[in-house]
Amino acid sequence: MHEVLPKDLREAEFRLFKSSIASLGKNPLGRWIVTLKFEGLKLLPLVIRYSRELLKSHKNHYLAFPDAGATALAKREYPEMSEKIFSFNEVKTKQLVQPNILLAVMPTPPDFEIFEDIANKYSGPIVMINGNLEDSVVGIGSVARDRRKRFLSSWNVSYWLEPLKAGALMKAFPSDWILFQLTDQGYSYKSKFTDKPTSEEIYELL
Repeated sequence: MHEVLPKDLREAEFRLFKSSIASLGKNPLGRWIVTLKFEGLKLLPLVIRYSRELLKSHKNHYLAFPDAGATALAKREYPEMSEKIFSFNEVKTKQLVQPNILLAVMPTPPDFEIFEDIANKYSGPIVMINGNLEDSVVGIGSVARDRRKRFLSSWNVSYWLEPLKAGALMKAFPSDWILFQLTDQGYSYKSKFTDKPTSEEIYELL
């Protein structure tokens, strides 16, 4: 779809919204990942803007946050959306209308157990926003590691934009992964991948 990087966060958001809505249209009951890996990114306002874009497209949804603190903050900052906002624990216990979309905001390794349970029981589509469920802690155990890998393999990437030390990595559904290299003239196209490239592959190319 695009072989040039977005010029700023606003354009990146626009592409994220467009790719996400396209992917949800392609697989309305799928598990989708959207990720913007910008340092210092204020995620909550972005999530709310994304929520509003979904409403424009007549896509009903809920917002789910890992803990009570983040949930309370979101409700306080955006009271007009409070009826759509829940914690992961609340999602587990409430009878939410399905197949409404579930937007899961930034689950991390400590949230894996509850988030896996939610995802396995939720019959509607799920979009994981800036999630990071890969646990690199030594001693986690091969069984637990394999379980996480199996779970993550059930997800598809709708949009991904990640600045790198000497370049950037991007995917915008339905296009492939694209690696850009940073040069004196800016970012230039370097390579394309069907699957997300490993850190070793990226290192060798850049």
